[in-house]
Amino acid sequence: MLIWINGAWGCGKTQTAAELCRRTEHSFFYDPEEVGYCLRKTTPKALWHDDFQDNPLWRAMNITMLKKLCRDYDGVIVVPMTVMNKAYLNEILGALRADGAPVQHFTLIASEQTIYKRLRKRFEGKNSWAGRRAKDCVTAFLSPVFETKIETDEITISQAAEEIAKKAGLALLPRGRALKRQIRRLKTQLNAINK
Repeated sequence: MLIWINGAWGCGKTQTAAELCRRTEHSFFYDPEEVGYCLRKTTPKALWHDDFQDNPLWRAMNITMLKKLCRDYDGVIVVPMTVMNKAYLNEILGALRADGAPVQHFTLIASEQTIYKRLRKRFEGKNSWAGRRAKDCVTAFLSPVFETKIETDEITISQAAEEIAKKAGLALLPRGRALKRQIRRLKTQLNAINK
């Protein structure tokens, strides 16, 4: 099974995906952004896109990799990635589903105020790349194209992961100790900031 966690930057996708992986046996965290960073390291700057999702090669490489993982990995693949372009989302998820991958798509949503608050915790403001896209994300994710929505304004990371697991039919391991959870979340946040 592949679980795609969509939503605005700052709504909790990466933290929720990491929590879901920690609490699901035989799971794998797949980050499509890594392909974007790879493309930027291996191509001339003149060929870069402001958003690497606009690069057809980014989409093709992720589709190829995810198809391979879905065929060969007997576990849950968790993919946190904001894709608000409906055509790109349909291209990626459609290709995976056409290949027989059992894809479940969830969209975490939050108010603009919540998104800005969470971005500040990541040392980003309204004028950051993610901050400038917050309003467009909130509007875009109202569309029914963005499947099962989970409101995150008033819930914790653990609760968001539990809601996804429930809807996906996954059994979760216990949450673990609060201090360890906080340390793991801090590490996840620092990893995201360091990219």
